Amino acid sequence: MKRCPNCKARYRGEETCHRCGMELTQLLEINRQAALLRVQIAAALRNNQRSTALECLKKHRQLVADPWVDTLSQFLQVAELEKPVELGKYQMD
Repeated sequence: MKRCPNCKARYRGEETCHRCGMELTQLLEINRQAALLRVQIAAALRNNQRSTALECLKKHRQLVADPWVDTLSQFLQVAELEKPVELGKYQMD
């Protein structure tokens, strides 16, 4: 979080906003959970576990809005529908 969602003051690493006094602990926890899910998404993709990555992406989307996550989710959904192609059939001589 870079700014308070209420008054847009710069975030200073505290649990409450220094300007308006808004409690930020729940938002910080949501951001922490989303960061952990991004790590799990990356690990699942490295291990070619697309269905696990998709599940983590769905959970991430429930926590925070992120256009990159939406795009990655759409990409993986299409990739799940496609079957692997044998490259040997399409090699040029």
